[in-house]
Amino acid sequence: AFDVELVGWTAREDLFGDGSRVKEVLREGRAGARGRPLQEGAEVLVSYDAVAVGGCSIARRERAEYLIGSGAASPPSWAPTLDRALCSMASGEACAVLCAPGHAFSEAHGEVSVTLELHEVFETSDVPPTKDGALVKQRRRQGDGHRRPEDGQRVRVCVQSVAAEGE
Repeated sequence: AFDVELVGWTAREDLFGDGSRVKEVLREGRAGARGRPLQEGAEVLVSYDAVAVGGCSIARRERAEYLIGSGAASPPSWAPTLDRALCSMASGEACAVLCAPGHAFSEAHGEVSVTLELHEVFETSDVPPTKDGALVKQRRRQGDGHRRPEDGQRVRVCVQSVAAEGE
């Protein structure tokens, strides 16, 4: 008879099913932060650092706003991999994405390891009952705790107005 004890394990996910880009979770996201999976059009706050085999940093962003599906990553060839990785992450999660040569970055860089952190997810919702997009609310930062104001209490609100060009 044998006694077997699982001491630890590393969660790995093959992002495209071909072994070319593999995500490994370094730090789990906040409990309850996963909610519904992220999709194209979600706006997030991310940091990433792509390092080539020789230790040279080839792409870096610190706490940058990014719209999933926009293709606005640097370099643009990294965008599909970034989108796929972010859609499987929870707020506060950090991971490493190992990219095979020629996938997401130039083949000249060889194998590239990207450390990626999802800091915040900016939740956007259509406010009016007509859901016509005339008034949109975006939560920029997750609150802590479960306290909510009661009727008649004073609160402090910060409002940003963003108008389309020419309005």
